[in-house]
Amino acid sequence: MHRFLGLSSAAIVAAAITLLSNAKANGRFPTANQLVIDPADPARIVVRATIGVLMSTDSGAHWSWICESAYSSPVLLDDPAIGLTADGSILVGGTNGMARSPKDACSFAAPTGVLVGQKVIDLAVDPAHRAHAVAIYGVATDGGARSDPPIAAAIAGSIDNGATWADVGPVIEDFTPFTVDVAPSNPSVLYASGLDAVAVHQLLFRSDDAGKTWKRNVIAGAGNVYIAAIDPFTPDTIYVRTDSDQSRLMVSDDGGATFRELLVGTDLLVGFALSPDGQQIAAGSMGDGVSLLTRSAADGGVWTTEKIRPFNVACLTWAVAGLYGCSNEQRDGFAIGLSADGRQNFSALLQMPDLTPLACPANPQRCAADWCTVAPTLMIDAGCAPGLASGDARPSDAATADTSASPIADAGTAQAPMSSGGCGCRFAPVLNQRGSALGVLLCAFVVAWRRLKRTSIFARNGMARGS
Repeated sequence: MHRFLGLSSAAIVAAAITLLSNAKANGRFPTANQLVIDPADPARIVVRATIGVLMSTDSGAHWSWICESAYSSPVLLDDPAIGLTADGSILVGGTNGMARSPKDACSFAAPTGVLVGQKVIDLAVDPAHRAHAVAIYGVATDGGARSDPPIAAAIAGSIDNGATWADVGPVIEDFTPFTVDVAPSNPSVLYASGLDAVAVHQLLFRSDDAGKTWKRNVIAGAGNVYIAAIDPFTPDTIYVRTDSDQSRLMVSDDGGATFRELLVGTDLLVGFALSPDGQQIAAGSMGDGVSLLTRSAADGGVWTTEKIRPFNVACLTWAVAGLYGCSNEQRDGFAIGLSADGRQNFSALLQMPDLTPLACPANPQRCAADWCTVAPTLMIDAGCAPGLASGDARPSDAATADTSASPIADAGTAQAPMSSGGCGCRFAPVLNQRGSALGVLLCAFVVAWRRLKRTSIFARNGMARGS
């Protein structure tokens, strides 16, 4: 094993990540966990990750990183829902309300209407009319303070690509919401899932009038319940996942009145994808890998199941190009991969070290300082130096560094890395000892990674792994 400054490479990595978890980043392992394809432009892929939002405009050949600060003021500790509307707008709904940006992702702003300042739990874009979107958010009842988790929910709708939002019906009482969705074949049919206020019953609400009224259905069993998908051709067939001691995939063919099990996992079934024709399901978890379910041609209510892929599933999305999967890169060699049909190996579309900050020259984002914190966790040498105030870091040219400049700059503006004997991590004086220690460890971290990468099984020329 390579060593640096008397420490093993593994120790350097562990120490650096430990310090990073206490620094400005949210401390979670860099992982992708929701992937959305733009139907109007299938080459455009937008991904939610634990480090922000990722975007490709060329079918995954290149990827850009958008920091959490671009769409939310504080660092997020949860995973906001994302969506793409008819005009390409990106919607991000989370703890601090809804944020919306045009297609280039360079100017996120809060839309007008009822979602300002609200905690958006989930959002969904109408697949048939993509200018229409709905969002579910937690509300206070009886004039009391907002609770966390919420004990009541409201549904807001937008018909202008997420620019403005209004409530579509009354508050749903005695309800802790988790997910919301729109039936592809009938936009008047909405579903919302969650628990009752005391977390005893799994609930699925259905509306047949676009959210004006709701019917309450109780799903037998324990744990949280999440909408997985609604059948593309009938609004009465809906798939849900639960996450108790055993994670279950279930289907209802009568609008949520009754359910039957399709699959039981030993780990949380965080991955679900319904094929575009509705005849196949890919479902999976970190521990179980991917299972492929196929609907019987003779009896549409019968599904056959085969376990086909052992990788660590973090998300699944099925589109015309094939089955996309998010995974643990350190174990499976890719953060995002693509299989033509789920049975074939997943080819790597993204490895985290290939990320670059989104370039927005005409409208600089507040991402430069965040990139200097995030890049080392992705094993990227960003050429950053700690700033003189509060240990903030920013990309800087050693010959032209301006210590009076704001650490917030355009993340896409190219700046020359500082000379550092090949490390790319020269450190300016800082006012606190912890910042200096962080800088030294991060520099060591980069050097160790460069050495390990030469022989790593996750090097770029060895990436086609998915079986």
